[in-house]
Amino acid sequence: MLVIDAQTGTILNAEHCFIVDEDKLNDQSKADLDSGNDSEVGSVARTYGVSLMEMGYNTGWGDNKYGYTVSYSPLSIKDEAEAYIEGGVITANEPEFEALMWVRNLPPAQLEDISLYIINDESVWDGFRELFLEAVMNAWEKHSK
Repeated sequence: MLVIDAQTGTILNAEHCFIVDEDKLNDQSKADLDSGNDSEVGSVARTYGVSLMEMGYNTGWGDNKYGYTVSYSPLSIKDEAEAYIEGGVITANEPEFEALMWVRNLPPAQLEDISLYIINDESVWDGFRELFLEAVMNAWEKHSK
């Protein structure tokens, strides 16, 4: 699998590529990106980034155009935690607040572990099949005739 920068024509092996959000880096990591050696830059990518290959495999290589889907992907969990906090849905005096703050500050590798834990918990799927089938039936009745 290749990554091709259409502006510069640079071709990279996707196996070694990571997507890194610069806003999430600490000062040392930013300095390593600016002036670090290859090993230091690679370490920043592996610590703070998301593997492009893994993301591709996990999303069906781009089947992520559905903005209102429920997801337990690592970054979706983090985004949801931020929405609860920033939106004032959960406040500092509620018991869930500390857990949401913890999730919000986890590095990507740890978020992946949390995602796997959540997705493998059977209680996550309680009622999902019934709600899904009901929604499909409603859509079918409305749009198929």
